Amino acid sequence: MDPVLIILLSVDALLLLCCIVTLIYRAKSAKKTDFLTAEEKNEQTENANAAVEPVSEEKNESKEDVSEDKIAENSVTEDSAVQKTQSEEESAEENLTTEKAVEETKAETALQAEQKQENSVLNASDNEVAAAAVPAIAAEEKAVKKAPKIEGAKKSADPFYIKMLCVDEETQGYYNEIRNEFKSYKGVNARISKGYDSFRKNKQLIARILLSGKTIRLYLRLNAGNYENSKFHQQYVGDKKTYAEIPMLVKIKSKRGLANAKLLVQDLMKQENAVKKTRFTKVDYIETLKALKEND
Repeated sequence: MDPVLIILLSVDALLLLCCIVTLIYRAKSAKKTDFLTAEEKNEQTENANAAVEPVSEEKNESKEDVSEDKIAENSVTEDSAVQKTQSEEESAEENLTTEKAVEETKAETALQAEQKQENSVLNASDNEVAAAAVPAIAAEEKAVKKAPKIEGAKKSADPFYIKMLCVDEETQGYYNEIRNEFKSYKGVNARISKGYDSFRKNKQLIARILLSGKTIRLYLRLNAGNYENSKFHQQYVGDKKTYAEIPMLVKIKSKRGLANAKLLVQDLMKQENAVKKTRFTKVDYIETLKALKEND
């Protein structure tokens, strides 16, 4: 035989063997794949079941969460409803309070209007009374202007004995000595009035004592010209109508002034032909003034 043919036949035989081997291998591999696919399917089904369970659990959990959310939403809605009711109640109360305040303000304005009317009526009546009282007041002022002014007397309404009781004891002692000097003569009468202390002899005014601050002012029925260049420091006040009868003034504010005043009283008593009392006891006239104050 030809060697070339032998080689070709051997090559064909090898090719057939290769084909057979490849077919057998493919068959085996196909079985393996079928077996593997079955196992994979079982695994996939198991995995699917395993995946389904957590999904269901997740669904249940989601359902529970949803239910809880719904409950929370319901509670929130309930709270909002309660808040709405409370806000409505508060607004209603505020409306009531505002209505009450408006009513109270109206009542106050009404009362104020009534008070204004009453005040206007009272003012009108007061004006009428004042208009009616004007002539009387004018007449009183004229009477006060016409009344004679007393020199040395204060403008206050305090009477003489009140003012004398308010000064110091030394001034009270001067007054007590001068009054006792006048009363030591027969027929001399003394009278304490509102503004001064007056002395009369045979109903004739001969002297008067006034108080100006802490100074005693003694007015005498003597001629001041007879005592020029003397120690008495007298003053002439006869140009005033009030002192026309007692034109000589001396002031007593020391012991020396008291001694000089006693000498002038003696001269006055000689002029008036007054006789000294044989039996005379001094009187504390300050106590008399105190009794007047108590009885007033």
